[in-house]
Amino acid sequence: LTGPIVLVHDFEQAIDYYTRIFDARLIQDAASMHDTAVVLLALGTGQSRLSLMEARHPQDKLLVGRQTGTLPIGLLHCEDLSQFRLNMKAMGVFLLEMPSGEQPTLQLEDLYGNRWLIRQSIEPTTLSLPDNQGLHFEFC
Repeated sequence: LTGPIVLVHDFEQAIDYYTRIFDARLIQDAASMHDTAVVLLALGTGQSRLSLMEARHPQDKLLVGRQTGTLPIGLLHCEDLSQFRLNMKAMGVFLLEMPSGEQPTLQLEDLYGNRWLIRQSIEPTTLSLPDNQGLHFEFC
């Protein structure tokens, strides 16, 4: 398992969101090939992956954005949490502040309401994106 499966309402909308916000790369689009389709996105250096699955059954549609309840679906590390916060706010991403602790932390909600935990890295080995967010991905 390389990452979570995220239930989505619409593949195109989800692909657009995760490629813009998380700088993910589309590596497999089986949406038109199978009845149970999966879109696979590479995150960061490509070692972490995010699978998107379209919710088609009414019970599955109710779980979109609520798969893990109020818990985060994934963990992201960034080099500069203050800059990350500014970048996300500029893109209209909803952020939830977390109580301050040893390691600066916040949460964001994706387009469906899934929560992602973001922590400032204490290690210098993170991915440098074009906008210098320096994201590194892990999953809960």
